[in-house]
Amino acid sequence: MNHLKYSLSILLLLTTVASSTRAESQAPIIKHRPLTSAAINQSLNFRAQVTSSAAPLAAVTLHFTTSTDSAPVKIPMKPLDGATWAGTIPAAFISGYRSINYYIDATTTDGLLTETDWYRIGILSLEETDTSTAAVQPAGTQTKSGDEKTWVKPALIAGGAVVVAGGAVLLMAGGGGGGGGGDSDEPDTSALGTYAGSATTCYATSTNTTCESTMIAITITSDGYATSDTLCPDQFLRSPVNGDTFTMMAETEKGQLIYSASIVDERIIGSISGNGNAAHGSGAYSGTFNASRQ
Repeated sequence: MNHLKYSLSILLLLTTVASSTRAESQAPIIKHRPLTSAAINQSLNFRAQVTSSAAPLAAVTLHFTTSTDSAPVKIPMKPLDGATWAGTIPAAFISGYRSINYYIDATTTDGLLTETDWYRIGILSLEETDTSTAAVQPAGTQTKSGDEKTWVKPALIAGGAVVVAGGAVLLMAGGGGGGGGGDSDEPDTSALGTYAGSATTCYATSTNTTCESTMIAITITSDGYATSDTLCPDQFLRSPVNGDTFTMMAETEKGQLIYSASIVDERIIGSISGNGNAAHGSGAYSGTFNASRQ
């Protein structure tokens, strides 16, 4: 009898270990090379290779905070080619800080979660070099299913990171003439600065409507232009400011988007319109965006 109980105990232990191993092997794998430093007044672009051998990925999220006393801000990352996911922290959201901390997590449709370690990015002034000698802490991942959370093997350090946001398209829209707000085509110099806020973009077909909200940053420059690398994902937009209005246009694989805005009382208030092409499913874009001067 004792021998039987001992055998059953061993069998139960092996089953538990096997189940735990299967759970770890089915959790998403994140490969990411941490950023350790970045130049001041630049948006931070992040890349990670994320794969899941079992259930499909439900979401990949970038979490960052400028203070250990505050809860992290969540930024949804978007899939690019293959297993690459990308996310951006607009420059306006880290303006004035000397460092930020961040990590990336990935979840599957069946609830498994993988997290990287926390990483610290030093924000360097123009006079400082971009050659940080701080040692990079070893990366690790965590797996969580339900309320349980255990450490598993370290994440591989691979892939890459982009510090300077690259503009795929530079589009200019003039807009003179009627409509809009100002009485002059000269830029409103009192509006110079960086504005941070959010945008909600909707796409409607004859059968379905989807909406997405994102954080944005828009800069009004001293030479009379409005610029943004976050208003339309993966594109750098630039348009002249006419009085207190501007219009940006973006051509994407999914169609054409038009961003029309007014600058009112240290705020930018705008609307989104446009048309989607047949490959994306013919439809129309709509939405709004607003941002406050920082």
